[in-house]
Amino acid sequence: MRPIGAAINLKAIAANLALARKLAQQHRAAAQAPVRLVAVIKADAYGHGLGPIGRFLDDKADMLAVASIDEGMILRQAGIRLPVLLLGGAFNAAELPLAEKHNCIPVVHQQHQLKWLQVHNPRMHYWIKLETGMHRMGLDEFNLSGLDGEAAASTVVMHHYACADTPDHPLNQIQSDNFARLLEGTQLATSCANSAAICGQRLPVGDYIRPGLMLYGASPLAHASAVSLGLQPAMQLASELISCKPVKTGETVGYGADFVAPQDGYIGLVACGYGDGYPREFIPQAEPWATVAGVKAKLAGRVSMDSLALWLGNKPQPLGSSVTLWGDSPRVEQLAAWAGTTPYTLLTRVAPRVQRIYAE
Repeated sequence: MRPIGAAINLKAIAANLALARKLAQQHRAAAQAPVRLVAVIKADAYGHGLGPIGRFLDDKADMLAVASIDEGMILRQAGIRLPVLLLGGAFNAAELPLAEKHNCIPVVHQQHQLKWLQVHNPRMHYWIKLETGMHRMGLDEFNLSGLDGEAAASTVVMHHYACADTPDHPLNQIQSDNFARLLEGTQLATSCANSAAICGQRLPVGDYIRPGLMLYGASPLAHASAVSLGLQPAMQLASELISCKPVKTGETVGYGADFVAPQDGYIGLVACGYGDGYPREFIPQAEPWATVAGVKAKLAGRVSMDSLALWLGNKPQPLGSSVTLWGDSPRVEQLAAWAGTTPYTLLTRVAPRVQRIYAE
């Protein structure tokens, strides 16, 4: 078996969830009711494992959120009892009876979804997503004041910030104002805040918050680290050295001969490559590194499908030495920055062949 795995720290997820509640509650007026937490676990819980993470959160969150009924059914088959919000809503009318039967609540963000629901069961529990300025998914028109007492008591109205990761962006206030205007004269429950809005603490969060990335310990903000936000990394992608060999000054390593040894030293080969989800392409100025037995080692040359090479300098390491690709050091957002991408991308593309190991 290849010595690579993703160690999932469930205590870290619990701590990040508690932080999301605390930050959101601090931002709400003291007289308001406690905020309710919808844990977003779509895309295989951001690569952490849909079933295991759903089971862990079953008694800790108020709701779970996934992209589709397919993911919702995986949760139900795993014995998870919490209400499940379907962020993508129904993709066809035939999904609505299944969603209703299994307490999966669709988000209505397009007119045809609303028509399907009215034909199936107008009294079915659903959320409404409004267009406030992101121009992605959301109803441009909906008569919120026309909801009767029963529907008004059970329906949550939501929207999604396009630029919450940059708290000073002017579109944030425009969207917030648009949402307030559309809700004027109603007393409906609301949901506004994703991870970035929660951590930024400048925008209305609503009655239900929707933390996603922050639950897994990565920063959702463009200019703030996870450490500065108090987030704990939930995944440590780790492997081992499977080779340690000497190279001489001027010798090259790997495809394209991209790495040239600056002096006599050692190259460590790690059982992790782009086939496992590790990025292959890095921005020109980046100097990506991993830790070998706790010591930083720079990436040496191109990443292969099943392996990558590290420059160990003049200090060889024994076979089987532990290698952290991301986790506490480096953090996943550091690696994402070096690769010119986002933590979302790296976490969600960790391959199925990488075993997930769960610990509390």
